[in-house]
Amino acid sequence: MPVLDAALGRPAANVAVRLEQLEDSGFSELANGVTDSDGRCSNLLDPSLRLSPGVYKMIFETGPYFASSNTQTFYPFVEGQIKMSTSQADLPSSLPIVDLDVFRTEPGSAQAQEECKKAADALITYGALVVKDSRVSESDNETFLDLMEDYFAQSNDLLKKDERPEFSYQVGVTL
Repeated sequence: MPVLDAALGRPAANVAVRLEQLEDSGFSELANGVTDSDGRCSNLLDPSLRLSPGVYKMIFETGPYFASSNTQTFYPFVEGQIKMSTSQADLPSSLPIVDLDVFRTEPGSAQAQEECKKAADALITYGALVVKDSRVSESDNETFLDLMEDYFAQSNDLLKKDERPEFSYQVGVTL
């Protein structure tokens, strides 16, 4: 799972990463590493190691990453906790896809409730979600993705012009 700098639209290199496991006395470090130029920390764990059932957390030290480019950040680190119920479970490597069509066609159904739970879990776990909407053509989707990539490829000075702190949230700006 790569670490991405959404403000710059590219992988985040040189981000310190820690993996910790919950024990009776609290969390203890299992491994640590640093992301490479692709934003991945592929050597964090020995490939032969299988994590046992339990609670784990990944900590990404974003403060030093942003400080290295003289960029202020609201988040000095990002932490995600994972509960693994089986010893062979794989860590989630991508955002779940929320099917918007279910909400449109069966808003009160159990399946719609499941999609809602999936959306909530994605926002809690990742702070983002991916939505599938059959009304959007592949061409329109590609146009949107190109637009987003172009937007985030702009300089920080141009992106800062879109900041609206008086609204207490940002649309597009992730600085």
